[in-house]
Amino acid sequence: MRVALALATVIAGLAGQAWSGPLSSAILNGTKLDGPVPASDFMPGPEAKAAKFRVSGRLTVIPKAQPDGFRVITDTAPPARDTRRVWPRLAVDLVTDGERLIPVQHGPIAAGNPDWDWIVEPGLAWSEPADGDRVRAVLPVALEERNANCIHNGRLLVILGPDGTASKAAIQFDTDTCLYFRFDAWGLAAASYAPGQVKAAPALVNRDRAERAARLPAKPISDLAATFPGIDLAALARAAGPGAVWGVVASGTHFTAPCPTRSGDDPLCAERDLPSYSTAKSLVAAQALFRLEALRPGVIHETIAAHVPACAAAGGWGDVRLIDMLDMASGHYVSAAPEADEAAPATEAFFDAETAAQKIAFTCATPRKAAPGGTFVYHTADTFLLGVAMTDALRKAGLGRDLYDDLIRQIWASIGQSAALDTTRRTYDSAAQPFTGWGLVYHRDDIVRAAGFLGGGGRIAGQPYLDPKLLGEALQRTEPGGGLFGPAPYLRYRHGFWARDVGPLAGCDHPVWAPFLSGYGGISVVLFPNGVQFYAFNDVNHFDWAASVPEVSKIRSLCG
Repeated sequence: MRVALALATVIAGLAGQAWSGPLSSAILNGTKLDGPVPASDFMPGPEAKAAKFRVSGRLTVIPKAQPDGFRVITDTAPPARDTRRVWPRLAVDLVTDGERLIPVQHGPIAAGNPDWDWIVEPGLAWSEPADGDRVRAVLPVALEERNANCIHNGRLLVILGPDGTASKAAIQFDTDTCLYFRFDAWGLAAASYAPGQVKAAPALVNRDRAERAARLPAKPISDLAATFPGIDLAALARAAGPGAVWGVVASGTHFTAPCPTRSGDDPLCAERDLPSYSTAKSLVAAQALFRLEALRPGVIHETIAAHVPACAAAGGWGDVRLIDMLDMASGHYVSAAPEADEAAPATEAFFDAETAAQKIAFTCATPRKAAPGGTFVYHTADTFLLGVAMTDALRKAGLGRDLYDDLIRQIWASIGQSAALDTTRRTYDSAAQPFTGWGLVYHRDDIVRAAGFLGGGGRIAGQPYLDPKLLGEALQRTEPGGGLFGPAPYLRYRHGFWARDVGPLAGCDHPVWAPFLSGYGGISVVLFPNGVQFYAFNDVNHFDWAASVPEVSKIRSLCG
């Protein structure tokens, strides 16, 4: 009964969308996919039934030399030799829990491709009357740029037989969080299915069930206006930006807007992969240092030179503290103009470097221009270097070996985060240094639970996990308006978090500081001081969420 109800919910959710029927077996066994097709065509039809058998085994997909169709939308820096149309081979182990289709492999799946790693998320398994005794499997998939955080989202559909046969896989990408390279692509790929026992399947299923149970209660964004009369949803949509994945958390409920793609609304949006980009500066760099300070008081005042030998040898880092690095105030820069260093062509060498030693050497060589602690200059490289220093401090104190696994994943486990956050981007060497300032992948509920953890005081089992003083300063709860001046007079940056004075926007007669997380391309996660969250992941460099402020203040006054 639960399976039938779940499929009915999926089918009802597709009502009103363009739908030409599920992709037929004839199409999936043809020579090419004519596309793009509506996203809903990958999903169950109105006659869908529970899967005829339980999927358990390995799915292997071998794409063609190039997809059947490829349409560039944005490409700001096309390479001289473009290999990006070549998709890597994919091998993923799958198990079903009712209609739920769960992949064993989490995070980027490396396949030796120079451009892409696959990411596969939980999907659905069901049977269509026309397919006989076979089972359809649809999976949300993404291509994540290798050594980067750029993500292209889509879905994969294949028909599996009880005897281990498989149709070709239909794959389509039609949405991105990648400002500089956006495309639509579609095609058929050879597929094979090897039924078999999936190791640790019960644990995998239990983990997936627990994650879904931990999600916030969700309602469509239209219910926000019904729950809080007077809310202007159009104003919130403007604040989110065109094509955004966005939502609002109020009174413990997650109000979610539809997830647009260029092929219709995403029918599997709850599992869509969203890149962190620089929101990781708050959720990895800041939380790691706050945790280290809670474990070893005073570590924030230790220096980079004491923990990074390459910087000690370079000189100029003997008085630069770990907290200065988190504040973007190392005193090492080329230009103090907003974003000048971060966007400089020379900085590409840092992002392109694949080893920790290369990234460290780049950052340590940045010239010293000012005393640390006083001049805000935004450098992702500085946050990476902070991660290196924290790793050394962690090891010297005997508190662990890995910054992400030993300090951050405990947070995710405590709030039941998805398996997407089990991993982070790392350097491609024996150091496997976490990127620290970018490189996570979220689902939309992950980000609101992470924000809720911060807003709730950073506690695990009722006890402070993060240093309360640092967290209070970062969230503007102590010394409101504190921090270094950002690129506008109403902005501050403190301890890895941005803050904006929203008082004038809310009609208050005094400053009201709202902390927020920000990420490349148009990512904003706002923790309003009235307890409301607003988040948006867009792909058009839209960061101005000012239009959300009057609406959020209607839920609960921001003026106090």
